[in-house]
Amino acid sequence: MRQRLGLARALIGDPALLILDEPTNGLDPRGRREMHDLLLRLAADGVAILLCTHLLDDVERLCDHVGVMVAGRTIVEGKITDLIRTHRRLPRFLLRLAGEPPPSAVGNLCHISPVTRDGDWWTVDLDAAIEPDAAWRELLFRGWPVTEIHRTGGGLEDLYLRLTEPGNA
Repeated sequence: MRQRLGLARALIGDPALLILDEPTNGLDPRGRREMHDLLLRLAADGVAILLCTHLLDDVERLCDHVGVMVAGRTIVEGKITDLIRTHRRLPRFLLRLAGEPPPSAVGNLCHISPVTRDGDWWTVDLDAAIEPDAAWRELLFRGWPVTEIHRTGGGLEDLYLRLTEPGNA
């Protein structure tokens, strides 16, 4: 309730800029989703939002531009998709197939890059510009018999961990 009250107080003056520190901290999953939805609506209405958080899934869902700070200084900033692509930290997934994908569909994917194959399991990288749901729809549309999907790395979390390792910053 304290998080919601603080946000309500901040919104009273119809601000052009909203500065939030850990706005989903302590919220249950429903409260967190409601906060996300509200922040996305505010951003769509033109409110600029500066979000400070350690919850990288919040960042991935809510932000398009990020800055990573270490010891009080910014070590990298930019659009999430550009940073992930530049630092080669594409989202990586492990897919289990119930059979063979159509041969014409393997090398003909727009935003999905097969990396390795081990029996029924395929490791694929997704282009940072595509949402995973859209990638899975593309695979299914092209006849891939996907039965399981597991994220195995890459993305913003992997980038953050690499950038903030001692000696890298």
